[in-house]
Amino acid sequence: MKKKFLAFVLVAVLSAITAFTFAACGDDKGSGDNRPADTFYQGTLSSQSYSTGNAAAEAFIETEIKGDVTDAVFVDYKKSADLTETEISMLSIPESEKTEIESMEKGTVTYAVVKGGALTSADSVDPDVKLYVIIIVKYKNNTYKYYAPVINNGDPLTKAYYDEVFASEKYINCTQTSDMTCNVSASVQGMSFTVKLNMKIVMQITDKYIYAVTTTAMSIPYTGDIKSTVKVLTVTDPDSAYFGYTYQNTQANGTGFGWTVAVRPGDDNEDTDDTKLTGEIKPEFDYSYFIKTKSGFKVNSEKLSAFIKETLKNLPDEVGGGMEFTNVKASAEYFVKDGLISDSVLNLTGQYTMDIEGQKLTYKLK
Repeated sequence: MKKKFLAFVLVAVLSAITAFTFAACGDDKGSGDNRPADTFYQGTLSSQSYSTGNAAAEAFIETEIKGDVTDAVFVDYKKSADLTETEISMLSIPESEKTEIESMEKGTVTYAVVKGGALTSADSVDPDVKLYVIIIVKYKNNTYKYYAPVINNGDPLTKAYYDEVFASEKYINCTQTSDMTCNVSASVQGMSFTVKLNMKIVMQITDKYIYAVTTTAMSIPYTGDIKSTVKVLTVTDPDSAYFGYTYQNTQANGTGFGWTVAVRPGDDNEDTDDTKLTGEIKPEFDYSYFIKTKSGFKVNSEKLSAFIKETLKNLPDEVGGGMEFTNVKASAEYFVKDGLISDSVLNLTGQYTMDIEGQKLTYKLK
């Protein structure tokens, strides 16, 4: 039973980490300062216009900074200087639109990060007040837009940068490979052992489908190995009558499942599985989790650790719910080359305790 709990915990841990695994193209395997600098992003002009410069600055915070785990509130905007002709020429603004512009200025937006509320406990790590340098564009018709600028190292990601990196069309004809290993070591009644779990995901993306193969191998001492393979083919072509194919095989007990098919939902097929499978490669977490780095971006470590700790804490009772997790430390960094995610590195350590039949057991996770 103890080993069964370990197996469930391992799967839960890797599932939590997998949520932060993104589609990547390329073979960028450098390290540290050897990684190429991420310089592709030159800024984005807002699509909407606003009645004042302050309203445009407030919209920048609301649209580009506020997110799932950052409840940002606009405080103030102060102009610092007008842009020079050289600075204006470097901005990514169509020439046709530049003829309608009266002036451009850079300034500092002050905003506050609200703590508590409906957000996760990770928000307590954010300072109360932050600053962000932006560009305000004034048009000849007395309307204004903000220009989300190039992001400096250490700044929170903007939604505009995030959307640019994860533009779906950039990842067509791309293969992503993720290889994750998780170990749990324990000593129980004088007997020490380690449970190992490896999860490998290979995903191929084209303009008509996404094909993902997940292979999981678990090694449990005195019990044996468990291997399973799950294949999912998502048809993203809207003209196809079928949109999902799934294959599952588990080697542990000698049983397996063949392919199952999901028909695209429609008015004439009310009983069809309505699972929404799309060609979207964006992660399920938004831009507010991330911070800019020289070579790409990374997850705010405190927010990632809090997310994983909360995920494991809320496991159902039958798979180890109620366990106490301590010393959870996690990091996730993503490297961007030519506007594409080329590589990522994720790490997680910690320990947890659980009470089984009156006995307090402690396990180390790495």
